[in-house]
Amino acid sequence: MQYRTAITTGDGAYSIIVVDDFQAPFNLGLAVSNSTGGAAAAVLYTLDNPDSFDPLHPEDINWFAVPTLDDVALASAQFTIPCRAIALLQYGSGSIELRVVQAGPA
Repeated sequence: MQYRTAITTGDGAYSIIVVDDFQAPFNLGLAVSNSTGGAAAAVLYTLDNPDSFDPLHPEDINWFAVPTLDDVALASAQFTIPCRAIALLQYGSGSIELRVVQAGPA
């Protein structure tokens, strides 16, 4: 298993976690929690290689929303669409945490 955590603080903040897109079967556990303030967040995924984009402009990457994790403050989901990266996009002030668990070898 691979465990990763992303934390954002501030409206419009992104945090990106690159996942192992060659892992088969592809399976992620995703959990979002509001750490402080009234923030909510969207969990996004991309088929693009985030390393080929300017790290100062994550909004340039083609992101898609994980349907059950859009505009949430506390939620979890299983995600099985093979992708290159997962992102946390924060709405509002405070801080949000995303925990990602990927099945397979570490």
